[in-house]
Amino acid sequence: MSLILFVIGIMMIYTLFSTYQEKNENAEMSKHVEDVNGKPLMHIDISNRTDEIDGKSKLNLFFKSLQNGISWDSGSSESLKDPFIFRSFMDRFKSYDDITKAMNEFGLDHCGLILGIDFTESNKWQGKVTNKGNPLHYIGHGRNHTNPYQRVIEVLGHTIQHFIARENNQQQPPPQPTQHRMNGGGDHRHMGSVKVKYNHEHMSIPCFGFGDVVTKDHSVFPLRKDGKPCVDFIDVLGSYRDTVASVVLSGPTSFEPIIRKSIEIVERTGRYHLLVIIADGQFVDERPTARAIVDASSHPLSIVVVGVGDGPWDILQQFDDWLPQRKFDNFQFVEYAHVLKQCGGSTKNLDTALALHILMEVPDQYKIVCKLGYLSRKRSKST
Repeated sequence: MSLILFVIGIMMIYTLFSTYQEKNENAEMSKHVEDVNGKPLMHIDISNRTDEIDGKSKLNLFFKSLQNGISWDSGSSESLKDPFIFRSFMDRFKSYDDITKAMNEFGLDHCGLILGIDFTESNKWQGKVTNKGNPLHYIGHGRNHTNPYQRVIEVLGHTIQHFIARENNQQQPPPQPTQHRMNGGGDHRHMGSVKVKYNHEHMSIPCFGFGDVVTKDHSVFPLRKDGKPCVDFIDVLGSYRDTVASVVLSGPTSFEPIIRKSIEIVERTGRYHLLVIIADGQFVDERPTARAIVDASSHPLSIVVVGVGDGPWDILQQFDDWLPQRKFDNFQFVEYAHVLKQCGGSTKNLDTALALHILMEVPDQYKIVCKLGYLSRKRSKST
């Protein structure tokens, strides 16, 4: 009984706190993101956009995490376990092994991967602090001089390539490796400073760029010049290098086109997919992205944004936790520089640390996708 009274008291305090906060916000220093029917998707405070969460936000996040912990684990009410009630997932895994065990437990042995890369103009100045003053797409000489985009791609290749679904279309041969990856001979290729074995069982990794002078904020372009998916992560790195050499950065930033494209892929294949977007996250108008994230929650698609550059990251952090009209928490934000700092500034342990953060919510997301019937719905359409 005392526990119930404690929970009720906490929730009342949270409600009063939220009400007080909303009433005292300056209308000229805030804005609402609304859906097409005019209903608010989220409230974004733009009065103090920094990459540090202020005390009020921390308190708000504390109450939210407490509420989520009670509603997700408590067995006192069946309604609290209803999978159709939105809850944000807590970062509960401590190691990469914990995540892989959870994936196996939930029956997730592989999934599709889609990669999106930000080619907006803000990449030119977003590396002043975190990329030694260099533009984020700057490519130095030698294997140890990789930019943040290359490093994230390498980490994906080192840690989760076994998890990515292989090409299973037997009617047409898989796309051939592009010429940039044929250097080196034999069955081994170098990815960064690590020598990896070439896998003859091709993967299919759709890779897209967005935000350049052609696509701007309304479409995407394939990373490979022939428009086909990349066959492995070395192919991804080579296609990225080729693109950097010729692309003209522009903008503005919007994740809507890459999210809409990913929804098309998920609908066509009927498989669960992980969309990884690598971006500097400098929005002019975040509303289209917010709407796309909400729409994506009606599909078996998880979205992870790896933020590279100097920030601020408050908009992406709020996307992570405060879009309650979603069917499930389908969005995870990871700050690359923060993870690197946790590793002591060394890239030695970055692979598993970054992979841990990227996949942190995937087991829970896949579990709720199954509960919502998204995968069975796709299978019933194909039969």
